[in-house]
Amino acid sequence: MNHHFDGKKYRNPTLNKQFNPGLGKILRMLTVRRKEWPKRPIPASPSPQTIQSIADHLTITFVNHATFLIQFPGYNILTDPVWSDRASPYSWLGPKRYREPGIPLENLPPIDLILLSHNHYDHLDVQTLRKLNHKFSPKVLVSMGNKSLIQSLGIVEVEEMDWWEDQKVDDRIKITFTTAQHFSARGLWDRYRTL
Repeated sequence: MNHHFDGKKYRNPTLNKQFNPGLGKILRMLTVRRKEWPKRPIPASPSPQTIQSIADHLTITFVNHATFLIQFPGYNILTDPVWSDRASPYSWLGPKRYREPGIPLENLPPIDLILLSHNHYDHLDVQTLRKLNHKFSPKVLVSMGNKSLIQSLGIVEVEEMDWWEDQKVDDRIKITFTTAQHFSARGLWDRYRTL
């Protein structure tokens, strides 16, 4: 236990009131009128030079939503990789992808490390993680409480990280997990059970 985990739930100690949108707030958010999205998104694809197997300098490519490809010379990192069509436990239900990923999964360079910020479906996509593991067998860094889920996908090298914990990947790269004003959950009854 620590100052932001009581043995059952995590909380953000920097907030007086936890960020905890209830069903009412979520329904209000879904019913607010917004400007209509274009029927077809403007295609977005990076130039071929930005997607190299081995970058010769630091390169960051926006893939979509929270997914970025971060390339150091000889080392490739993905953040919150999602290539599925829906952010959902089901392939036929839930928010549908509006725009194709900026890089097709099959065009990715070898991935050495995956960073997962939290367990929402639009950040932790099990189908994508299975594919990436099958193709690259990367190391995965996850927030506290998510290790068993990631290992259940067949991913072997998984490490949990707490807020402000560092992990040195090599002489050039250090990963630090930082706090967020957000919540975690993959279902109705597991809110705040993971960091």
